[in-house]
Amino acid sequence: MRTLPRNVTPFKLDGWPVDVLDLTAMVELRKLADHTGWTIAEVMHEVTQEYVARRQAENELPAKILKFPNTKLAARLSSKP
Repeated sequence: MRTLPRNVTPFKLDGWPVDVLDLTAMVELRKLADHTGWTIAEVMHEVTQEYVARRQAENELPAKILKFPNTKLAARLSSKP
């Protein structure tokens, strides 16, 4: 992580640090904000919420998969001494 000199304050937009974003990301955020009618800060908030929701869904997915036993395999395993 880079460190800034003590006399430099990172730029924030409505509390969101934007000094870590490159020009391409800022341009895409501006285009999306113009398209939706939101501010850049609102777009950043929405994108973050969507990312967190997607990650939570991905983490919960293994618990939601129902595993059905292979009845032929289960019968063979139970018949072995």
